[in-house]
Amino acid sequence: MDHKKQDGEWCVKNNFVKSKESKSTKKDYTICPLCTGAYFGYCMNNEYEKHKRIHHPNNETRDDKYYQM
Repeated sequence: MDHKKQDGEWCVKNNFVKSKESKSTKKDYTICPLCTGAYFGYCMNNEYEKHKRIHHPNNETRDDKYYQM
């Protein structure tokens, strides 16, 4: 039968173990201060520098009109 082991993993028939699902939280995101009034300013922490380099190379602010193009 399927059952949960002490470490929180599931044991499934045929010795197949399901991996844990990773869920993102608020702590995993950075809100870009240069995206004023835009819904596109939410970036994963590891992608924030790339976002800033691509969309704000000269530290200019962006709004929704910029992202709709």
